[in-house]
Amino acid sequence: MRLITLREIVAKCDTDIFGLRDRAMLLLGFAIAARRAELAGLRLRNIRDDDNGLLIDVRVSKTEPRTVPVPYGTRPETCPVRAWKAWAAAAHIVEPDRHAFRRVHHTGAVQPHGLSPQRASDLITAAGLRAGCEELFTGHSVRSGLATEARRKGKDRKAIAAITGHKENSKVLDGYMQIVDQWDEKDNALVGIGL
Repeated sequence: MRLITLREIVAKCDTDIFGLRDRAMLLLGFAIAARRAELAGLRLRNIRDDDNGLLIDVRVSKTEPRTVPVPYGTRPETCPVRAWKAWAAAAHIVEPDRHAFRRVHHTGAVQPHGLSPQRASDLITAAGLRAGCEELFTGHSVRSGLATEARRKGKDRKAIAAITGHKENSKVLDGYMQIVDQWDEKDNALVGIGL
């Protein structure tokens, strides 16, 4: 999931309780390079305020637990911190042991039950479809998207691995980093070599 695509998807999220949840889940999921189970497993106690943004303790993980510092975004409409705070306030999430992302009844009532990993993935897929994206997004798209976009911006592999939870020289991390633009200097080894 490219950052520009993420922007298009969250722009199509409604301003109602469903849209607030989906926007927060997409942006926070991207920011912490979450797997679907990691998103579904987040509890309120795992999300702490900091002067610079949020500290997210990812405890439900296939690999080692990790803490991801999520700074305020430069664009209010795609800021994961602001999106989380808007969802948490609207959903009245105050109990520390309850799920951060919850089911919402069709009437708009926020349920005490959290999302299953499959439901978190389904919501990401549905958000992409609503935005008219040609590519089918899944629960893993936000994870791959962060790794890819961070690489494109020249971020250090160690910094990317700290967010994704991979070991520094992980071959699996390489699999997450996709070629985004076949004509870009960073994505095409032939561009700029002097041919």
